[in-house]
Amino acid sequence: MGRLDPVSGAVKEWPLPGGATSLPYAMTVDDADRLWLVETGRQPNRLVAFDPRSNSFVTQVDLGPAVPNTVRHMVFDKNTRTIWFGSDRGTIGRATVPATSRKPIG
Repeated sequence: MGRLDPVSGAVKEWPLPGGATSLPYAMTVDDADRLWLVETGRQPNRLVAFDPRSNSFVTQVDLGPAVPNTVRHMVFDKNTRTIWFGSDRGTIGRATVPATSRKPIG
């Protein structure tokens, strides 16, 4: 995970929980500015959340069975607090996002 400062050009990076084999794909952001992505190099795939306020990974959840798969095309629905996603196995999935009392950064 990385953050680019557009003014200075500096880049700050954080290694993903799955390390070099995480193979991240599919990303969305929730209404508290947490970044959600899927580590597709794992079986089962793992949904992880990064909190830019604490600069740390705050959630890790396995998705589906331990079979080859790639989760793609994630979208967050703030009305239902759900991340919807599609996979290469022809499935649609959803994950409920925990509520937070924080306001968006912007």
